[in-house]
Amino acid sequence: MRAEVFPKPELPGHAVLRLYGTDASPEGMTLLIERRQGPDRFLSETGWQRTESWLQPQRIDPFNGGLDLHVGPRVCDLVAGMTVRLAIREPDVGMVDTTVAAWPAMQTSGAHDPDRHTSDDAAGRTDKDMRQARPHDEQATVIAARPVQPEPEPEPFIEPTLPAAFPSPQPPPSPPEPIERPSVLSQRETQKSNLPLILGLVFGMIFLIAAAGGAYWWFVVRDKGTTIVEKPKPPDVKPKPPDEKPKPPDVTQDKPDYSTPVRKQVEDFLATNPTPEQLVERGKRFVRLGQIEGAFLVWRVAADQGFPPAAFELATLYDPINPIPNSPFTLRAERAAGLYETAAKAGIVPAMTRLGILYARGADGFPPDKAKARDWLKQAADKGDAEAKKALDAL
Repeated sequence: MRAEVFPKPELPGHAVLRLYGTDASPEGMTLLIERRQGPDRFLSETGWQRTESWLQPQRIDPFNGGLDLHVGPRVCDLVAGMTVRLAIREPDVGMVDTTVAAWPAMQTSGAHDPDRHTSDDAAGRTDKDMRQARPHDEQATVIAARPVQPEPEPEPFIEPTLPAAFPSPQPPPSPPEPIERPSVLSQRETQKSNLPLILGLVFGMIFLIAAAGGAYWWFVVRDKGTTIVEKPKPPDVKPKPPDEKPKPPDVTQDKPDYSTPVRKQVEDFLATNPTPEQLVERGKRFVRLGQIEGAFLVWRVAADQGFPPAAFELATLYDPINPIPNSPFTLRAERAAGLYETAAKAGIVPAMTRLGILYARGADGFPPDKAKARDWLKQAADKGDAEAKKALDAL
């Protein structure tokens, strides 16, 4: 999710908070605003406080790809010019999205910002002191702090040099060294000194050639052209001990990661582009760890991709007859029946059984239907489901 703030020039202290990339429902949505500095970090109806406070926007206008949240002076007067963390929450789901927004410096109403400061803070004066110092008709509007102009950088120091009229003295050039040419006598002496070395090299090459020919005759011609080929040795393979036991599975992978929020774990997992089967298995692991919110998020992604097993797992979060322990979701039989039916029509036998039992017993706001219950239980029983056969006999 990404956020952007658009102040309303005609209404001081009012702005539109535009959220991109969220599919959250605007019905009953609330907003959390958190700043970074101070112990009182969360914004409430009465100001900043230490505990979380979820605010209700004045109006929410959905558009294709996001939401427009209209907020007034209770928010704008206190967060203008700040960088804050935003989160939105749905009534039945909980917190669904979060992001960081840079709130622009804007014209405030002056009614809800007694603790904010302007550019006169350098002189030790607060906004409250400034409003008392202004005339009465100017105290209704407070302008956000002007940006501080950066101090000009000092010019680099350039070391002074002597003017061209006073050149520094240069040493006189040294005369070129004479090139010594070897005399004819020295060349002849050099050739005589190298003669023994040349003769040694020639005799050495003749000796090497003769030794190579003798070796060839000894190993090839003497044995009538036969050569001995050494068989390669087989590689050393160490047999495994017969009583070696398999290593136990790594049980640390089923321990919950409390250092990372569940929603961040889901985002990191979705970034790997998992298959629908991997999404369903990751959701089951979240359930084993007691992190039901993570299971809901990954199962919803797989169900939106049209994967029937994910619809079955998602239905168990709403089933009032077979509820998941410690589930934070509101049990809704109608929602569970719709998801069970999607999975049952795809041939998932446990979904047929759960749907038949739900129709047989009924729930709050969901009337029983014996005919549909008998139909789904019979289909599951014909496929060998013992629980469906037992429920069909009881019906």
